[in-house]
Amino acid sequence: MEQREREMVELLGANRNVIAKAFKVADSVGVSQAAFVWTLAGREATAEQMRASFEYLKSRTSALSTERSTSKLTLVSRMAMSGDDAGYYAEVQRIFSKIMEGYKVKTGSRFGTAMLIANNASTPEEADALVDRTKRIFEQMRQAHPVITDDRDMTFATIVALSDCDDEELMADAEECYQLLGKEYKLSGGRQTMAHVLAISPLPPAEKVARVAEMRAAFKANKISIGWTSSQEYATLAMLVLDGRPADEIAAEIAELNKAIKKLKGFGDFSVDQSIRLLYAAAISTYAHQGNVQTGAVTDAVALALVQALIDWFVYIIIVTTVV
Repeated sequence: MEQREREMVELLGANRNVIAKAFKVADSVGVSQAAFVWTLAGREATAEQMRASFEYLKSRTSALSTERSTSKLTLVSRMAMSGDDAGYYAEVQRIFSKIMEGYKVKTGSRFGTAMLIANNASTPEEADALVDRTKRIFEQMRQAHPVITDDRDMTFATIVALSDCDDEELMADAEECYQLLGKEYKLSGGRQTMAHVLAISPLPPAEKVARVAEMRAAFKANKISIGWTSSQEYATLAMLVLDGRPADEIAAEIAELNKAIKKLKGFGDFSVDQSIRLLYAAAISTYAHQGNVQTGAVTDAVALALVQALIDWFVYIIIVTTVV
């Protein structure tokens, strides 16, 4: 593990401790997500700023609102980092309203999409263009695979929308990757997610799919366990295809990072799902080697979108289990 990676792991642990103390009743997943956001920004979380941002959020929303459910600490973190609670919140809400045009039900995935767009747009006009493209790509995804595409895929549509490629070329590339991946990757929704992340890379589809197989073999050789039961595992592996280093080198580094993160308070097996920890390790690895990453800004979006999508799924399972 290189010095920069070691520093990021230490910062992740320190940020988690600060946030956990500031929000003692918050769930462990939400705390780790917020710590991850601060860490990717290369900043130390400040309890005072976050509490002030949360008070502003409470003054504008109800306890059961979308903004204060799955996305609360992520939103609070982004507001605190912006230095302008009112301005950042207003822009996210404006984008969220535009996303909701044509939809009736507000969801955490759609609100997470609004944050992703706000974080990656320099102007309101650029944000509006990203919203339009995201929704257009999402509808194309749904038309191509209506059974396996759901609301959580909108965050991944944003990732695709952030690239400079033509929509039709991207979707054709994604579909070819999906078909080439085949039945070896059993979770259809995960396979679709992997295909859309792979579409960002300029490499030919066959070469990208071959590299996925290389990464998978390298993970196995380094005893990195993947259950292949969640979309974030598929997308994490696909995200690493954006990194130009040899698969064996990446896998060895991630195995070491995974062990280091697991030792941090609040990141053990009883606090954080293995797939989230794997995502953190993968993101830190790619961030530490930005010179090798083909699309640095997209890697940021992939990481944040994956965590948001996972928390949405976590809450969904709790709701379903409770109802049943």
